[in-house]
Amino acid sequence: MRQYHRIQKQFYRICLVSEKDSQTLALVPDADSAFLIVQLLKNSQPLREGQRIVSYPSVLRPESEAEHAQPAPIVINVSAGDIT
Repeated sequence: MRQYHRIQKQFYRICLVSEKDSQTLALVPDADSAFLIVQLLKNSQPLREGQRIVSYPSVLRPESEAEHAQPAPIVINVSAGDIT
């Protein structure tokens, strides 16, 4: 028997931002977790000049697609090699 779990619509996106590019590092469900992850990354990973780590609310499912959307996987992509 399959079970589907509906994920929430709004997450907090943690991004590595530079002058040319922005890369999503993680999607987390609440502001407290986002704040802790950003602080850990800032304290443990040296960043290049012009790079910064930011967190902001992000909607995963726009209202028009919310009714027809299938459960989406949550992908967390954090690699120490990407943040040097």
